[in-house]
Amino acid sequence: ALRFPLPLASTALNMFTSASNAGYGKEDDSAVIKIFSGITLPGVTPEEPSC
Repeated sequence: ALRFPLPLASTALNMFTSASNAGYGKEDDSAVIKIFSGITLPGVTPEEPSC
C-alpha cells in the first residue's frame, strides 16, 4: 500500500461530514454547497440575520 498525504481527500471528507451534521446527510453530494455562508443559491430566499 502506498502511503502519502491526500489533503484534498481530507478536506472533502470534512466538508461532507459538516454537511451531514448540518442535516443534509440524506441529500445528494451537491448539498455540500449549502454549508458555505455568503452563497445565495438560485430559488432560495436568503434568511435575515436574527438579532
